[in-house]
Order: sequence, then C-alpha cells, then structure tokens
Amino acid sequence: YSTRGGPVPPQTWGVTTHRNDTLWVHILEWNDSLDFYHIGLPGVKYDDVIANQFEIESCLEPLCRYSEGDLILLKDPETELLELKISQNLRDDCDTIVRLTFNTARTNSKLEL
Repeated sequence: YSTRGGPVPPQTWGVTTHRNDTLWVHILEWNDSLDFYHIGLPGVKYDDVIANQFEIESCLEPLCRYSEGDLILLKDPETELLELKISQNLRDDCDTIVRLTFNTARTNSKLEL
C-alpha cells in the first residue's frame, strides 16, 4: 500500500496510517456497549482535514450500507482536536477504516507526516 504510520500514535481503538494527503484511521477494537463510538485523534486538529471529504472502507468488503449520520466529524471545543463519532452500523470485525483527506494548505507545516 506504500503507507506509513500516521501522525496519531497507536491507541486502544487502533492505529492510523497515511500516504500523501490521505489519512486512514483503522478501528480494530470497538466498545460493544455503545451505539456510537467516540474516538479522539491526538495531534490532528479538526481543521487539518477536509470535513466533508471522507469515506468508510472495510478490509472484507465495500461498505455501501452507511448513511449520513453514521460518521460525524467533531471538533473538541477546548483543544480543537478532531474526534470521530462512529455508528456501530459501520463496524467491521476485521478493520473498520475511515479515510480522511488532509487540508494540505494547513497541514504541510503543522503535522509531521
């Protein structure tokens, strides 16, 4: 895939990888008791990504079964960091992948990629 480790260190929920202006968030562990799962992306500001440009991927099959409210990008009001609110509808037992696009005008000087 020619990807490298992403700007977010490994978390309890999974890892990130990146290539050029694309960030992949790999959610490997889910909290089974929640309808929506919140994950924070330390080091990635909300404005570092293009909020309306994302896709959901799966290691097993294309995920065509999601709706608009299944993934919401949030901005932490205190830190301005990016948080993802993800519906259990998107859960893939192998690897749920959220593909985000960096706002390269903002991130070139701010993130170590």
